[in-house]
Amino acid sequence: MAILYRNQAEWLKRRHPLKRDATALSIEWADGGKLYGIPGGEDQIRMYHPSIYIMDESAFMPHAEACYNAVLPVAQQIIAISSAGPGWFGDQCSR
Repeated sequence: MAILYRNQAEWLKRRHPLKRDATALSIEWADGGKLYGIPGGEDQIRMYHPSIYIMDESAFMPHAEACYNAVLPVAQQIIAISSAGPGWFGDQCSR
């Protein structure tokens, strides 16, 4: 996450200052917004109650369906992004 912040335009950094230094897996803004990178696996997700959950390369995540099912009861929005691939995500896309 720190690399995302470092590469922002300076005006964005001034408009949205950080509460503390960003790390490789988290960033927190002074106004209360937070973003966490969660390691794969449905047990990891259960430690959090995300309001928005974003899965990247969902077609290639070994436990994508289990992760989706674990976050479904608590997330207000789920976004799954991926290039084409067979399996659970591909089946969801072809419905």
